[in-house]
Amino acid sequence: MSIFVGLTGNIGSGKSTVANILQKEGVPVINSDEVVHKLYAEDEELKKFLIEEFGSLEKKEIAKQIFGKEPEKIAKRKLLESKVHPKVEEFLQKWVKDNSQYEILVNDVPLLFEANLQKRFKKIIFIAIDEGLQLSRIRKRNPEMSIKEIQNRINSQMYQNDKKALSDYIIYNNSDLKTLEKEVKKVVNSIQNISKI
Repeated sequence: MSIFVGLTGNIGSGKSTVANILQKEGVPVINSDEVVHKLYAEDEELKKFLIEEFGSLEKKEIAKQIFGKEPEKIAKRKLLESKVHPKVEEFLQKWVKDNSQYEILVNDVPLLFEANLQKRFKKIIFIAIDEGLQLSRIRKRNPEMSIKEIQNRINSQMYQNDKKALSDYIIYNNSDLKTLEKEVKKVVNSIQNISKI
C-alpha cells in the first residue's frame, strides 16, 4: 500500500517547486487547488452553489470574499469549505486507489492544517520560508496584488511555527534550487525507508 503524504506550506513558500522536484523523482503529486479548480468548472451542483452564495465562479472573486480575519469572511470561508472539502475528499480517494502501485503518493494542500486534514496522511512535509523572502516572492508572482491583499492572504493562514510543530518533515526554502532539490531527496529517501520497515 502507498504511503500517502501531505505537502503544505504558507503562500509563497515554494510548494509548487517542491511538487515539481517530487514528480521528477518519480513521486506522483496531486494538487488540491487544481482539484478544486476542476470541480468549479465541472461539478454542476457546486457551480450552482457558488453562483448563489458568492455571485461568481471566478476564483479571484471568491478569494476576495473569503480571505481575511473579518468574521463575515471567516464565515464565508467555512461555508465554502463545508461544500468543497467532501467533494475533494472523494476525488482524492479515487486518485489514491488508481495510483496504488506507487510507493509514495503526495497531496499538495495549501490549507492542510487550517482545514484540519492531518488525519488523512501518514506523513506531512512542511515548506518553511523567511517572512521577508515570502513577501517578495508573492509580490513577484502576483504583481497585481496589493500589499494589503498579500497580508490578508498571509494572515488567513496559521503561523509557520505552529505548522512546523505539527509536521513530520520541515524543508527550508531560503536558498537556491540545488539546495532545495537535495533537501527534497533526503525526505523522499527517509519516507521510502519507512515503507521498507
